[in-house]
Parts: sequence; structure tokens; C-alpha cells
Amino acid sequence: MSRENVDRLRVAYEDFATGGLTMDLLADDIEFRQPDEIGGGEGVYHGREGVMLGVQQLLDVFDDLRAETEEFFVAGDYIVVFVQIRGLGKGSSVPINTPQAHVWRFKGRQADLWQVYFDRAEALKAVGLAE
Repeated sequence: MSRENVDRLRVAYEDFATGGLTMDLLADDIEFRQPDEIGGGEGVYHGREGVMLGVQQLLDVFDDLRAETEEFFVAGDYIVVFVQIRGLGKGSSVPINTPQAHVWRFKGRQADLWQVYFDRAEALKAVGLAE
């Protein structure tokens, strides 16, 4: 099941790049945890509407925002995705290029947790993996 979920995540990141979130990937009660390292709002968001709110807060701060995947790591129910967040500051056009790790926890075919880390080693440690 985890290989299938990795493939579904790949598609979700590709879909985001073309303008949308893959909502069927997200459980109704998903929790989205986002730190405020680059702007856009720190918080814990609940449910699909919460995810949309958290993502929208980033889109309100950045133009041409994209998350380019680099590597996927599987640890039981968890998938860690190394991404490069790229975009331009709204109004300033200052470019951002920030490495992150996204930790996803799956229950079956849907994710019930999406947590963003700016320290990739910390993300791997959180799921029991070593870099």
C-alpha cells in the first residue's frame, strides 16, 4: 500500500504545480501543521477546509509558489517527501528557494496528517529514519 501512496503523493504534488490540491488524498479529519519560517502563517489546521486555508495563506504571500519533489522515504504509515519550495514574494518579487520535508501519515489510502519541517533530519527522525 505504501508504494501506491507514494505514487498518489507524486501526482498530488504535480497537480498542485498546475493549480490544485488533490482533495481525495486527504482524510476528512486531516491535521496540517505548518511552521512560519518563510511567511504565510504558522498554525495547525484541521480538516480539508483547514488545509485549504493554510495553503491559501502561503499563496497570499507568494506568487508562482511550487513544491518540487526530490526524494520520498517510506516508514510504516509515514511518507517523508523532501521538497524545494520555490516562489516569488508578492509585491517584491524576491525569490524564495527553501528546502523542506513534508511528513505525511496515511490511514489506508488517505492522509490524516501533513506536517512541514524546515529541518529535514528532524523530519526523518520523527518517523524513525536516519538520513
